[in-house]
Amino acid sequence: MILDKKHKIVIAILVVLIFVVVALILFSKGRDVEIFQVGEAPEPGGAACFEQIMVLESPTFLKCSFENTCEEEVCLDPHNCPQNECEVDADCKEGPAIKIEKSTNDKDADLESQAVQIKIGEKVTWEYVVTNTGNTNLENIKLTDNKEGDITCAAIPDVFASQESFTCIKESVAKEGLYSNEVSVTANPVDSSDEVLDSDFSHYRGVVEEEPEEENESPVCNDLRATPKDGTVDLKVRFDVEAEDPNGDKIEEYQYHFGDGNYAESGGDTIYHTYTKEGNFKAYVVVIDANGAESGEDECEATIKVDAETHTECQNQSCVEVEGEGVDKCSVDSECRGAITAITHLVCQNSACVSVSGSGSNECVTNTDCQEVTDIPVTGSKESLIFSLAAMVLIAAGGFLLIR
Repeated sequence: MILDKKHKIVIAILVVLIFVVVALILFSKGRDVEIFQVGEAPEPGGAACFEQIMVLESPTFLKCSFENTCEEEVCLDPHNCPQNECEVDADCKEGPAIKIEKSTNDKDADLESQAVQIKIGEKVTWEYVVTNTGNTNLENIKLTDNKEGDITCAAIPDVFASQESFTCIKESVAKEGLYSNEVSVTANPVDSSDEVLDSDFSHYRGVVEEEPEEENESPVCNDLRATPKDGTVDLKVRFDVEAEDPNGDKIEEYQYHFGDGNYAESGGDTIYHTYTKEGNFKAYVVVIDANGAESGEDECEATIKVDAETHTECQNQSCVEVEGEGVDKCSVDSECRGAITAITHLVCQNSACVSVSGSGSNECVTNTDCQEVTDIPVTGSKESLIFSLAAMVLIAAGGFLLIR
């Protein structure tokens, strides 16, 4: 099959893309670039050969650590990586070994400073965890506590396999003062009279149970009464508080928050406050007892509604309240009955704007509207003006000739 130019270009682009992808993969996996000397070291003054190698995955090997555990190490020379020294931790143990860990009430209290505080007469629980840390099986396992005696439990095996563990429990009752005891474990390798052993300390301190201090409970605010709860600006309100303390402590202070930005502290359960602006205000009080405990802010609340200042007027034979400052013109509707406002309009009389009874359109608003405007006559004519100007020119010319 013969490929035309278009197909050749597509194939070339695909080849380039594949090359770029492979290069990116190799680059992303690359961890380091190292340089190694090739061949033996040269003599002084001689030349040496080096080779640059990109290490994609650093080679490792397994090695026994100083703690006798099998750890993974990175090869210093990727060309010459050592063989594995171990596969598991047991491969790093030389011969038989055993270990015991003792805890008191789930605490590892090896030191006196770590002694567990236990109330006298309460239960003490010791936990013993034994592990065969060697690479051989063990038998004849024996646990002995220097104060509690021999420790026996069903978990002790007849043959203790390498890297296996078992747990035993011992319980007692806490005694007064510092109590320190040591547990030891011994065992023999199977078919051997050699002995392996280990030990561990534990501490607790028996203490006298103290009487718990009485908790200081917060006082409780039961009610906040506001009288009155609504009115107009400059409304004087009385606040009364009902509160109690569960411990019987004295209520030392009442903190009043009036909701309009004002705040007051008082030793009494009654206070007055005047609201000088309109709005809805949420007032609350916090009660504090002799020990400083406080009630919650949302326990006692009261809402105060303050309206703008008003006055009364007669409208349509009814006494109504209207906003704004003013003198009250009525108090009940009966005061407005028959007080029908007469119908009038404004007219000009004797150069003055006056109100007259009856309906009609207003001829004026102020007295100025009734003043007659008289035209001021203009004397002279256009021709006289021209003659006057000509005379002034002749006089000026004559004066000029006389001066010369």
